[in-house]
Amino acid sequence: MFTEEINKIRKAEEAADAMRRNAKTDARQMIEAAKSEAKKTTERAQAQAKEHAAAYLKEGKKQAEADYEAAMNQARETAKSLVKDAEARKKQAIETIAERIIEISVNH
Repeated sequence: MFTEEINKIRKAEEAADAMRRNAKTDARQMIEAAKSEAKKTTERAQAQAKEHAAAYLKEGKKQAEADYEAAMNQARETAKSLVKDAEARKKQAIETIAERIIEISVNH
């Protein structure tokens, strides 16, 4: 009977050791699975961040091009206006210069 009790205790200890080993193995596997999933999640997040950055860059470039075109159109309009004003003043300037030349010629 005493031997029987000792055998039961040994079997219980062996079962407990096996459970501990299994628990450690399971824990390692869970840790590895968690690390793998974390790596995949990180890679997905990085890929998504790159996509967002590319989209923002594309949108920014599009907006910059639109702003550039608007500024160039405004500059063209300003240049046209300046040319028009210069043309209008050209006739008056020619007349004024001609009058002074005639005035100088007559007075000398």
